[in-house]
Amino acid sequence: MDEQNRTGKVTLVNTSTTTNSYRINWIEYSQDQNNNYVVETNSKSPASRILSYSPRQVTLEPQQAQTIRLRYRANRVAEDGEYRSHLRMTALAPEKDDSTIPSEKTSISIGLQLSFDLPIIVRKGKGDLSVKLGEIEVIQGRKDNARSMAKLKVPFHHSGTFSGTGSLRIFMQTKAGSDLQQIGTVNNLNVFPNSQAVTKTIPLNISHIPAGAAIKVTYEGSKEYKDRLFAEKIFRYEPSNHLN
Repeated sequence: MDEQNRTGKVTLVNTSTTTNSYRINWIEYSQDQNNNYVVETNSKSPASRILSYSPRQVTLEPQQAQTIRLRYRANRVAEDGEYRSHLRMTALAPEKDDSTIPSEKTSISIGLQLSFDLPIIVRKGKGDLSVKLGEIEVIQGRKDNARSMAKLKVPFHHSGTFSGTGSLRIFMQTKAGSDLQQIGTVNNLNVFPNSQAVTKTIPLNISHIPAGAAIKVTYEGSKEYKDRLFAEKIFRYEPSNHLN
């Protein structure tokens, strides 16, 4: 959301076969250099400070949906920049009916409490964004496991005040003149400004990259950055320079 688009909505759907209640609240995360999300107790730019939302708890029957509406309160923002929080939706554990448990027996049960976190971003004023790709590392799949796929470790170097979102696409050319083969893609990949460098591990759909293959990696913008090429890197895979 921004000064022109001050409202937003998230649709929560109960895809289970039982009636469930969900609690909705904010949680603050920061992203470290290894692409881990760490709970932050003292966020300097939380979107939760300038947003209101409703409802805060809902009960949904199977396949029922609920719209969560958000509103950006511009009068609460003093400085230009980007503000980010995660909206958490937690499925509450159902209430136990003690009458169904025989009193003479001991019963132990384990229940899973699922939660879903969505990044909510508010921007004020004009900001800049630049993304570069660092030295890419190839990790081959295990030879003794047919299901083990290769991976790429891709360092992203971010500069600017706004975060980027887009699709990372990976192509391979095994020899000169052959067609490019798409071997991996990740959509809705975010690069946040709180970390100047973050390394993301990208799974591929092949188990092995042959020596001498040319690899092309592109990070293309989506949503508000549609048709923008953030970064591109082409390299030739030489096993001596990468992990196997």
